[in-house]
Amino acid sequence: MKLKYRKIINKAIVIGCLVFFIVLFSLIKTNQDVSEYFFSRGIARGYAFVVGNIASWFPFSLFDVFVVCGVTVAVVGIAFIIRYLVKKRGWKALDLMCRLAIAALSVVLVYTIVAGGNYYRMQVPLQKYEGDQLSAAETAELLDVMLDDYAEVSAQMKRNPDGTTVCPYDFQDLSDRIRAEYDKLDDSYFSSFVPSAKEGLFSGFLTSEGITGITFMPTGDAVVNEQTPSCYKTVTTAHELAHAVGVMREGDANLMAYYVLLKSDDPYFRYCAYMYGLWHLTDLLYQLDADLYKDIIQKYPKEAKIERKIEKDFWLTKHSFMEDVGEFFNNLYLKMSGAKDGTGSYHDNSKYSVEYNEETNETEVRVYYSTTARVLIKIAQDRKLSQ
Repeated sequence: MKLKYRKIINKAIVIGCLVFFIVLFSLIKTNQDVSEYFFSRGIARGYAFVVGNIASWFPFSLFDVFVVCGVTVAVVGIAFIIRYLVKKRGWKALDLMCRLAIAALSVVLVYTIVAGGNYYRMQVPLQKYEGDQLSAAETAELLDVMLDDYAEVSAQMKRNPDGTTVCPYDFQDLSDRIRAEYDKLDDSYFSSFVPSAKEGLFSGFLTSEGITGITFMPTGDAVVNEQTPSCYKTVTTAHELAHAVGVMREGDANLMAYYVLLKSDDPYFRYCAYMYGLWHLTDLLYQLDADLYKDIIQKYPKEAKIERKIEKDFWLTKHSFMEDVGEFFNNLYLKMSGAKDGTGSYHDNSKYSVEYNEETNETEVRVYYSTTARVLIKIAQDRKLSQ
């Protein structure tokens, strides 16, 4: 057998093996125990510790380096394949295609092991409200507790002329402070190693895609879009670091971001968490009593309302066709990873229904609390008791 045939066959065998293991790990990760103890608390955690420590040595994101190298290799590789085909050197072209396929599949395999396996693990172990449905008055009372603190921390914020908040920290300091909040989590569910978050080199491209952050576990990086408005950048950093400690499901990562920021003694962190997380409770009240809801909404800090609108307007001005493309592929990726709702999994919404009460002969709204709502209710209840 000619040497060139043997080389192609050997590469084909490697490609077959890579595909086999990708499929195998993709199947076995759907078992919760395998996801929890083999992937998340096992291989993925050890890998993240080693690679994350290495990545933390660099002032830049290794993910950015990976992207540059990957794009360069792909472009140069395609150019050479075309050249070989034009010169009728088909075996050369096939050999190079096999090399590129091996490189791409190797990355997919690593990602499947160190990140993809975490999507099917157990629910995050946070204290949450376990009782029955709260009345509108009880819900409003808990909201008052949160809104009192919201107004207090809002008044402490330093603001730009347009009303947006000035982050009191540079990004490295912000990252380190949020890492310290994650270090307070006392549960083996979470990785004890929290890497540094980095601002992305290609933030302009991320903005065009509507992306505020990416956690790429093969390079041990939590990357944040530097163009993201101040408060949302803080929440995004906490979200991406949640992925880095093993919380891969998007709704759970949002929950962890709200949790670590709301539990913090830092007024700025709590302010950011209120701005994006408090609606989980106010929405409950809207379903129960629209009039009481209107009264509660009036208690929101006016400055925070203005800032929230400015941030929404910012993203509206950045919307483009590229964002729709990014949304499509992210939705596809999440569904392939096990999130049936795709990008809808970012939103952990409570469910509502109108049901007939046989005892009172009346219809009433029945609330099925989301995990996020139950965790926030518990935080509010604890604060109320401590007052």
